[in-house]
Amino acid sequence: MTTPARPTLRCLREDLDTDWDSVEDQRAVSRVETLGRPLEDLQHPIVRKAAEDFPVPAVERQREGISGLTDPMWWKVRSGARWRGAVYVDQNGQAWLCAAGYRRMGESSDFYKRFMAEVKARGADHFLPSDEDHLLLAAMLDAASFDPHYDARFDQWEAQLVVWIQTHASASLRSREVQEFNADDAFGQPLARVSVMAEAAGCDQYDVYVEVVPINFAALDELEWAEHVMLCALDPTEQQWETTYMGKGRAYSATISSTESSAEGSHTDATAHLPGQSVPGAVAHYAHRERLVDCMVDGDALRSVCGKWFVPRQDPDSREICPMCDLILAHLSPSD
Repeated sequence: MTTPARPTLRCLREDLDTDWDSVEDQRAVSRVETLGRPLEDLQHPIVRKAAEDFPVPAVERQREGISGLTDPMWWKVRSGARWRGAVYVDQNGQAWLCAAGYRRMGESSDFYKRFMAEVKARGADHFLPSDEDHLLLAAMLDAASFDPHYDARFDQWEAQLVVWIQTHASASLRSREVQEFNADDAFGQPLARVSVMAEAAGCDQYDVYVEVVPINFAALDELEWAEHVMLCALDPTEQQWETTYMGKGRAYSATISSTESSAEGSHTDATAHLPGQSVPGAVAHYAHRERLVDCMVDGDALRSVCGKWFVPRQDPDSREICPMCDLILAHLSPSD
C-alpha cells in the first residue's frame, strides 16, 4: 500500500521555508509526528504538485528525469514558475519528494544545478527517505487500515458502481442506444470507460452487452473487482456472463430474465444482493490453482478458464465439469 508522493522530513524542515499556503501547516512541520494528517496533504505548492504528479493509484504519464543522476533515478516536479522538486520512487512504488527549491535560470543557485552538485558531493543517501520517514509512513498506513472511514469509502464506491451500471443499462433499454460512462476508482480517479447496451429479447428477457476499456492500467486488480460488482448488479448469477477479450479491454454479454435483471431500473433480486455478491452456478469450472486457493479463503470471485466468473465455495465433485473449460484445458500443454 502506498500514498501519493510524500515529502521527507528533511525536505519539509530544510527546503520548504517559504510560500506556505497555510501558516498552521508551516508550524506543524516541527511536530509532524503528532500532526494526525498525511504529510502529502500539507498546503505547500511543491508538496501539492508532487502529490498530483505521483498519485495513487499510479497513472502512466511522461516524466522527466534529472539528467546526470541515474542511481537512483530522480524525477522532476515543477510548480508554477518558482518551485522545483526532486522525487524518488522506492522499490515498493512509494514516491517521495526528497528535495525542493527555487528555479533560478542561468544561475548556479538554480535548484536542479544545486541539487545535482549536492548529490555528487554528499551522496544520494543524504536526500533519500530516512528510517524515521519509513516509520511514520508505516504508522500512518496501519492507522488507515483500521480507519472505519477508509472501509466506508470502498463501500460507497461499490454502491456507486451499482448505481452507474443500472442507471445506464436502464437508459439503454429505453433509448435502444449504447450508453457510456467513466467508472472511477474509490479515490475518484478514472478507472475505465464503460459502454452498456440492453435490449428486449422477447419473453421477458433482455440481451445485455457490457464493454470495459481500462483507463488506468496500473489498477487492473481494482478494475477486475469493479467489473464483477457491475455485472452482479445486472445479474448476480454466476456463470451467466460470457466474456470476450478485445484489444485492451473486455466485453461481457448475457441474456437475462426480467426477474433477475436490474436493467429495467426496478428493485429486483439483483438489487437484493450486496455489491459483488453472486449466486452460485450449476457446473464446476477450472481456474488457476493459486488464485483458486486465495478466493476460497476470502470468498472472492475469480475468472475461470472459459472466462466465466464464479466464487469457489461449492463442492466441485458434486457438479458436472464445465464443457468449455474441459475443452480448453484439453488443448493446453502442461507448461501452460
